[in-house]
Amino acid sequence: MLTSLVSVLKKAQKGGYAVPAFNINNLEIAQAVSAAATTLRSPVIFATSEGAIAYAGMDALAGIVYALSHTARVPMVFHLDHGKDPALVERAIRSGFYTSVMIDASALPYKQNVRVTKKIVALAHRRHQRPGARL
Repeated sequence: MLTSLVSVLKKAQKGGYAVPAFNINNLEIAQAVSAAATTLRSPVIFATSEGAIAYAGMDALAGIVYALSHTARVPMVFHLDHGKDPALVERAIRSGFYTSVMIDASALPYKQNVRVTKKIVALAHRRHQRPGARL
């Protein structure tokens, strides 16, 4: 089942356990992560990097995670990890596939970092507030 990072982390904090995150860039890695999470009855975070998206494509990775999450009996999160390109992070949010994103504006000057981060947070919150929306 595909779920939000917030819900998974709240349960983990209450239960005193960690939630593993694995970078995926193809079907085989995602299948192995899903199988291990299911066997261990552990929630899991499927993370994609900008490199993975450049390699496999956002839609393909989303399709893989979406398909695996429909047969899994554990909570699964689809996360964009360390998105340095604000346009890509915005695209991930607008896609509706991702249940979590991380903007990494650390290479920017502080004020610009804060400005970019606030913009992404506002977009994510607006998306999250729509009925039936992920993220």
